[in-house]
Amino acid sequence: MTLVRARRIALYLLAVFLLYAVISSPDGSADFVGLGFQAVSDAAEGVGDLLAEVIN
Repeated sequence: MTLVRARRIALYLLAVFLLYAVISSPDGSADFVGLGFQAVSDAAEGVGDLLAEVIN
């Protein structure tokens, strides 16, 4: 089995798992996505604060 084929199979398995997780527990999935967006927002705010400190 080549590395490309193994990656493709792993990607398909991940997609099936994510689809199953969303279908079986939509509330939990929505909470998880919300946490992800909050983490990205906090990271962007931290970078903005860092750059403001560097500029001043």
